[in-house]
Amino acid sequence: MVSMYKGHLYTKEREKVYSREIAQLEKRVALNSLLKTPYIFNDKFLGWPTDKDLGGFSIDVDIIQDDAHKISTLDLHPNKKGQEKIAEYIHENI
Repeated sequence: MVSMYKGHLYTKEREKVYSREIAQLEKRVALNSLLKTPYIFNDKFLGWPTDKDLGGFSIDVDIIQDDAHKISTLDLHPNKKGQEKIAEYIHENI
């Protein structure tokens, strides 16, 4: 439901620790790890494998797109409205 790497890359890019190229390399490594996982989540994990490039989606990125549903522009976690939207989405899709 939530990306396993996007928050990490966002923070590293924002802090200028990673260049765009390094971030893309890290993304490829993360996606490759998702593809090779021995665990099977397909029918029980909403959005699996949590990235559009692999045919999935991430609730924190793809469902909660409006800034009105986030704590702030620096803290992208969902606020109360965002949590309610996530709960509604999960309720409708389970």
